[in-house]
Amino acid sequence: MRPAIVFDLDGTLIDSLEDIRAAANTAFRANGLRTIARREMPRLVGWGTVGLVERALAPELSSGALSRHEAEAIAKQIAVAYGHDPTARTRVFPGIAGLLRAIDSWNVATAILTNKPDAVVQRLVPQLFGTDRFDVVRGAIDAEPVKPEAAALDSVLADLGVRAEHAVMVGDSEIDIATARAAGVAAFAVTWGYRDACELSGYDAIASDSRRLQQMLHAWRVQRT
Repeated sequence: MRPAIVFDLDGTLIDSLEDIRAAANTAFRANGLRTIARREMPRLVGWGTVGLVERALAPELSSGALSRHEAEAIAKQIAVAYGHDPTARTRVFPGIAGLLRAIDSWNVATAILTNKPDAVVQRLVPQLFGTDRFDVVRGAIDAEPVKPEAAALDSVLADLGVRAEHAVMVGDSEIDIATARAAGVAAFAVTWGYRDACELSGYDAIASDSRRLQQMLHAWRVQRT
């Protein structure tokens, strides 16, 4: 059985904060709410669109100034605004293109698992990486499990035909580590994303640049083939 590498997207492969922030602020302004500063964004992303709204507008939700129904409606507005042009300001992190080219020669399955809306992901990933770079690309779909639920990763592995002991999850946040642990999958963390290294724990290995990540993944793959 060939092993599988499952990547998180935002903060791991791409820097998308400004496009997400622009979409969120478009929806917030339309609803008479305050806008989000760049410095606030790292703590807001990774939990999906509803999670972003819940964290950005936590005071309004806790005080009752904003209802759960209104928050969900705003999340849908953000998804629509983001879907109009999800790559306007987004860039692939340095070294990632070379890392993916190297992985192409390893005889491993590859996937993306993100809490970004799936409809956006299916447009964004081909634009940034081409149409055949990954074997499976999965975003958030209504009523289906999302990270950090184990079932989200289990579903990707089932599509790849790979058992948990032959897979590794690569991400930049506690969400990705928790997802890997819940599914019984190895967890590799990267520090160039949206969380400080001090916020990450429970990983099997950590990389500060793409070269180190490539070395870690290669060593992991050799152990499983």
